[in-house]
Amino acid sequence: MKSKARVSTLDPRIAEKRRLIGSSDPEEDKAEIKRHLEEVEELIQEGYAKWGRRQIKREKKKAMKRELKEVKEKIKERKMESKRLLKMQKEGEKELKRELKMKLKEERKRKKEKKEGLKKQLKMEKKKEKMRREWERETRRESWRMEEDSEEEGCEQEASIASDHAVFHLPLH
Repeated sequence: MKSKARVSTLDPRIAEKRRLIGSSDPEEDKAEIKRHLEEVEELIQEGYAKWGRRQIKREKKKAMKRELKEVKEKIKERKMESKRLLKMQKEGEKELKRELKMKLKEERKRKKEKKEGLKKQLKMEKKKEKMRREWERETRRESWRMEEDSEEEGCEQEASIASDHAVFHLPLH
């Protein structure tokens, strides 16, 4: 009876069958127990498989969430990096523009100074030319005056000679 009780605790269906059949053949019992164990093993494997599939689904879902989170973080980092690089690039461009502006300003200043220098030089040359022409005019005038004076003196001398000759009744030549 102990074996019946033990078997009946294992599977109520087997105990029910035994009760209905009313035999207790040990070989038959062993085969029944073996079948029952195989069924239980199948159920266990099926349960493990189901649990495993569920667990695998859960793990996959968790892994996907982790990967998605990592991808989002990487995207966020890349965006931040690209923003930082873009900001640095803009600052670099601004600095370059400032430098170019300063260079252009200095270049304009140098051109303006050079132009003013050339204007002053031209003005000085014109002044020198004007002074030279004035000096030439003055020298020409002086030479004309001297010629006129010498002609007048010559005329005066001739006149005085002629008057002397007339007074003293001398021939002119």
